[in-house]
Amino acid sequence: SYIGYQTVELKANGKGLDKIMMEEDNELLDEVVVVGYGVQKKRDVTTAIASIRASDLKGQPVTSMAEAMVGKMPGVQVSQSTGAPGSSLQIKVRGTGTITAGTSPLYVVDGVPLAKEQLNTFNMNDVESIEVLKDASSSAIYGSRGSNGVVLITTKKGKTGKVNVDVNAYMGIQSVPQKGRPEMMNGEEWAQFKKESYEDLGVAVPEVYQNPAQYGKGTDWYDAMLRNAVIQDYNVAIRGGSERFSTSLVLGYFNQDGIVLNSDYNRFSIRSNSEFNINKKVKLTFSVAPTYSFENRPSTDGAFFSGSGLLANAAITSPILKYQDENGNYPISVTTPGITSVDTPNW
Repeated sequence: SYIGYQTVELKANGKGLDKIMMEEDNELLDEVVVVGYGVQKKRDVTTAIASIRASDLKGQPVTSMAEAMVGKMPGVQVSQSTGAPGSSLQIKVRGTGTITAGTSPLYVVDGVPLAKEQLNTFNMNDVESIEVLKDASSSAIYGSRGSNGVVLITTKKGKTGKVNVDVNAYMGIQSVPQKGRPEMMNGEEWAQFKKESYEDLGVAVPEVYQNPAQYGKGTDWYDAMLRNAVIQDYNVAIRGGSERFSTSLVLGYFNQDGIVLNSDYNRFSIRSNSEFNINKKVKLTFSVAPTYSFENRPSTDGAFFSGSGLLANAAITSPILKYQDENGNYPISVTTPGITSVDTPNW
């Protein structure tokens, strides 16, 4: 008998014992799965463990490991609170598990715990598989740290045989579609609105609003803050080995320009996994994964009154103000007497 195959029974009469053909068993629900310190039947934990293989991630232009998990793991919620380049996503395995300890699961890479903040530096081309342990029994080995679930990440290793060199690259353009953008007043509409508001109050209309037609389209501040941004990713992987030694080396460069002006994220990464089989009982493994990343992330999010929401502040700035002067330069401030009542920076 063997796991995954139907049991074969033969009479011990010396006939037919030299070559035994076993047939596969299609009912594999009794296969065992290693969980924590012991084993359980697969049918008992199949809904408590979700997994993704490298083949499922191939060719996907994802920027982070969390993006690769979106929609592929039942019971795992992946959400994004900001679209800033290089920003991290939130992963919840069991919803809100604790009040003070947060909701983030425990991340383990090749058996070593990884801080949540380090996920942004993780190159997806290094991933061999991702498994999520969702229930208490499957994550028991990790104790209280696994109370919010455990995300197990296995990186690619070298294989015995000839040396293989893989090159993976993609480039794309990011943009905010016109459909869904807020509809902004143009310069003439804004000036007409201000003129009518003064007339409704029964006070004299300031000179700047007496002739709304002179402003035309004016400045669409929301549109002026955005651009078509480039995203690109390049990776070179070298893998190979022999019976005694195998290695995997992955070099990666990732660049993402933000759709908001003056925002971007860059990452250089190297991961090397090497294994030395000293003898049948001793194996030495060496892994190193240095990463250098830098980001330029202005405070785009938030409400206008918080002082940091650049998009919200730009959206309520008068469209009759210009963000460029006659020479094409960008002034630091667009404060204009009679139009702005407070100091208004050039968002």
